Amino acid sequence: MTLATEMSEVGTVDARVRLYREFIRLFPEYVLIGIGEGNYWEAWTQNTDLNHGTYVSPPHNAFIEVTVFWGLPALAAFLWLLSHAYRCVPQIQEGNSLSLAVFAVAISVFLNLFVSSEIYGKHHSLALGLLGGCWYWMRSLRRAGA
Repeated sequence: MTLATEMSEVGTVDARVRLYREFIRLFPEYVLIGIGEGNYWEAWTQNTDLNHGTYVSPPHNAFIEVTVFWGLPALAAFLWLLSHAYRCVPQIQEGNSLSLAVFAVAISVFLNLFVSSEIYGKHHSLALGLLGGCWYWMRSLRRAGA
């Protein structure tokens, strides 16, 4: 699979490339405080390449979505939240398949952020809850062993 970043022989450019180009072009409009989630789906996209008449293309990237909806301060807060979620991931220990499974879930959810268009989706909340529970569980195991 390749991304067509230039016009191909059949006259198409990959849809995500078109979306990302449009987000780059519109960057000055949302960089500071965003445009709001509701405004994105209604008025803001009306005169852009994101509007396809009957539907509006979502960002297809959680980092872009957070920035467009709420601006760079929200992106900084989101990255801070992800850094704390990373600290909850248990270290992979030999013979401990549970720590490996939690690590795999954490990595898959993180990679999904690059293609997901629903930052508020249940699967993200479930993963953050799982990581928080693992952090608490690992902390209690350390205290019991100490």
